Amino acid sequence: MKFSLFFWIAMTLASTVSRAEMIASCKRRNILVNSAFTWAEISRTKENQMMFQYGTGIDTQMIEVYFDSPVEQDSPSEFHHKDNAYELKVWMVDNKLSFDLTAGQKTVSKRNFVCKKPTPVATP
Repeated sequence: MKFSLFFWIAMTLASTVSRAEMIASCKRRNILVNSAFTWAEISRTKENQMMFQYGTGIDTQMIEVYFDSPVEQDSPSEFHHKDNAYELKVWMVDNKLSFDLTAGQKTVSKRNFVCKKPTPVATP
């Protein structure tokens, strides 16, 4: 019993320590399925690289990632990434995140993800 409790505490502590720092975690409710959400998140890894993720999940967390990309912070509320394959622009206004993803001649725009954290923190 003591071993099980110790193992559970150790695993919980390890999972919280190894996670990336969350800068913005934003979601938008699916209009067809009330319990499903579309998520957009920006986090900083242990290597101090910023990452953007877009996917689906439930109310409390993203479960499936559709797209992820490194991003660079232009200002406290604007991020971008550009390479030969695509260009990503992410911005936050009034606690809502929006992004444009352009590949070739096609642009996908997603708007009004409500964020849990008010504004991204400045890069150190």
